[in-house]
Amino acid sequence: MAKITYSEALAKCKYDPAANVQPDKIFLSVGTSILGTSGNFICFAGLPKTGKSTYISAIISSFVANREIFGFRAFSHERRMAIFDTEQTAFDFSRTVKRIKKLAKKPDIFDCLDAYLMREHSATEILGLINTYFKQNSGQVGIIVIDGILDCLNSFNDEAESKKLIRILKRWASVNDCLIITVLHTSKQSGNTLGHYGSMSDRYAQSTLTIEKTKSGTFVCQPKMLRSAGEFDPVEIMYSEKNQTFEQL
Repeated sequence: MAKITYSEALAKCKYDPAANVQPDKIFLSVGTSILGTSGNFICFAGLPKTGKSTYISAIISSFVANREIFGFRAFSHERRMAIFDTEQTAFDFSRTVKRIKKLAKKPDIFDCLDAYLMREHSATEILGLINTYFKQNSGQVGIIVIDGILDCLNSFNDEAESKKLIRILKRWASVNDCLIITVLHTSKQSGNTLGHYGSMSDRYAQSTLTIEKTKSGTFVCQPKMLRSAGEFDPVEIMYSEKNQTFEQL
């Protein structure tokens, strides 16, 4: 708003009945349900160690392999995908990359994928680095994953900071015509997404999906809130010792 007047900004916001508004690009679906489209962000939420990164790996694998994996279908629209991991060690991150390769059944996944480990950076630095990635890849980004989004905040209970991050996600998604996938922890006590940020994410995300680990050792992904689709059947997976990989049940 500092570079233009409020009158100019208001004029830009006014609906133009003559405009030829194109449908949003579908970037992620499960079955027949649309989970994520261009200009939006979605959230995968769950307790630590409940398989969130495994489902994210499946989505990335679907993107690079150009096929459905575990019921999820990520569409590239001839663009790139990037993952920004803020939690794992270098060794664990390398195992995630190997898992993506195995699920995709593709030896070279980096022809359309960029992977970054940002564990040692501050919240401000992480946001600056992701913003730089968008600038360096203008018009080429289809999907980015931020795993985990809480590391982009100094306090997830700070209402003003949480609201600012939501605005940043919405602006990035809109300006870059892409989908942003966030990964968020839930509370052990309530099961809800954490803090003021979690409440705002539930409100503004196009889709919120929860991931849980069952007593039998399987992982289940199911819808919590969907803005652009009806309910879908839970997606359940488990690790096969025989085949040394995850498989859908």
